[in-house]
Amino acid sequence: TQGKKPMHPLDGLCLDKVLKQSPSALFFSPGINAPLFAKNPFVITVHDLYFIDMPESSSFLQRLYCNTILKRACRRSQKIFTDSAFSKQRIIDWSGVCADKVIQFDLGVDPSYTPEGRRHQPNYPYLLCISNRRPHKNEPALIQAFAKASLPDDIKLVFSGNPTESLTQIIGKLD
Repeated sequence: TQGKKPMHPLDGLCLDKVLKQSPSALFFSPGINAPLFAKNPFVITVHDLYFIDMPESSSFLQRLYCNTILKRACRRSQKIFTDSAFSKQRIIDWSGVCADKVIQFDLGVDPSYTPEGRRHQPNYPYLLCISNRRPHKNEPALIQAFAKASLPDDIKLVFSGNPTESLTQIIGKLD
């Protein structure tokens, strides 16, 4: 049919239906979402447990999800991927899974993802913090450590995004 976009074979199907049609298919979630009732094997990714470790940064529903659904998913999953040794140990301690189930991988960027175009090239050396202003990122501690690091004066600390008033105050206070 001319002018119509071809349909993908999975268009319009929900995950549970897809998994029921392929009972031996392995489901991979790059995040903390896992199939609730599917009998298929699955692998999930848990980057950290800040919803649990920093309750002030999460809602009651997020903590409830983690303590019920995510914990159960960790126990039922074939493997759990995470990106730091600290998170691996936290997942093991929190969920009760064996260490062999949690696989730590290193994050990195392939050279093919290097953007073309104008680059930020200030006339000074700098350390770059790519983050957001969420409390679990602990940017105030980074600023305090930078201030105490006895680095040469020409090295600057540069953040992505816009500063908050509290970060601006800390930076001003620590000069």
